[in-house]
Amino acid sequence: MGDALLVIPGTPPLTRRARATVRGGRAAVYSHPATQTDVGRVALAAQLAGVRTDDGPVVVIIDAVWPRPGSRPAWLSREAWATGEQVARVAKPDCDNVAKAVMDGLTAAGVWADDACVVELVVRKRMAARGQAPETRVYLRWGS
Repeated sequence: MGDALLVIPGTPPLTRRARATVRGGRAAVYSHPATQTDVGRVALAAQLAGVRTDDGPVVVIIDAVWPRPGSRPAWLSREAWATGEQVARVAKPDCDNVAKAVMDGLTAAGVWADDACVVELVVRKRMAARGQAPETRVYLRWGS
């Protein structure tokens, strides 16, 4: 198919821990409602972009950009913070939680039948540059 780019506006999507409860004497496990919303945001972005393919090999690169905090993280140098550019986000959530939500959303949108077709996955977590809105960019490359 070639390449595709999806842009999901807002805070990056996440898969949160499944929840468990007991109802009527039976145990039940369910997805966190915010996870369902995030997976839906990814699926909508894929549908709006018209991304469809077969299940050939695909490379997925995810650039997740969180809002810039009001103050400099302690681990970050003053010089790096002063540039106002994007910087690495060394904080929870983990990269795999972002990847799972993105891949589940792409499956829900019918981009592939199963995310087993992903042969390479890169996830980058960043804090937004000064004045930049949070977003997630998903690059897809087929036939790799």
